[in-house]
Amino acid sequence: MSANPKALAIATSPFDDREADIVIRSSDQVEFYVHKIILSVASPVFRDMFALAQPSRSSTGKEEPVEVQESSIVLDMLLRLCYPVAAPSIGLNDIVAVLESARKYQMDGVKGRMKEILLLPNSWQEQPLQVYALACGCGFSDVAMTAARCLLRRELFNEVYTKDLRQITGGAYHRLLEYRRDCSRAATAVASAQSHQEWMGEINPTALEKCPHGAVVSTTTVLRPVIENLPHLCDKCSKSVPISLFQFAKLLEDEVEKAVSQVVLKVED
Repeated sequence: MSANPKALAIATSPFDDREADIVIRSSDQVEFYVHKIILSVASPVFRDMFALAQPSRSSTGKEEPVEVQESSIVLDMLLRLCYPVAAPSIGLNDIVAVLESARKYQMDGVKGRMKEILLLPNSWQEQPLQVYALACGCGFSDVAMTAARCLLRRELFNEVYTKDLRQITGGAYHRLLEYRRDCSRAATAVASAQSHQEWMGEINPTALEKCPHGAVVSTTTVLRPVIENLPHLCDKCSKSVPISLFQFAKLLEDEVEKAVSQVVLKVED
């Protein structure tokens, strides 16, 4: 005996308005009462469908629901991004599904709002590699650059694999590696300059090669060996030199950041 079909449910506000002129039914049998005019403005796919299709009607005379492949969760987020209501809370795990639907229905406005979400600091700071992958897949070059810059603060090969990385192509990942290599070269070139070595000695380049960004030169990992290699100092100098060294390191940090900021990430071929 086959299982009973799932009972129909009605979506939450504002998609429960019985005065709406069309019903969209999700793959998990949730019905969304929506307005054709809003969907027509948001999506040329829906606009053409409403203009060309002859609506089928039930025995009660009402138009049959339009059935779509999206789940109610994805459909709710997608529609809220089209309606003049507060934007939904969307995590990175949901963005892929929403973007796929936005592309299918040619909802450029939704793609733009997704880009705004990816540019929020809590997105690219917490999961920069995932944001980079999504941005490359969508052609958001400025988002990809922001995420790639954030990744300079991390050791790339310590990043955990997530399903979002399926969005990244081999070419996009290779360009990320090229970008990090060029940033490493720029950072170590600044730190290895003769004028800097007079103050800090020869800085071990390993730290900058792993994480090529300015703040690295002010970390204890870099400064401790420099202080330990200083010649024996008198009591007065032993207190003042480390402070001066740290102040110089902060200046060097700015120079490294300036050099790294000149490196360009190639998002597309």
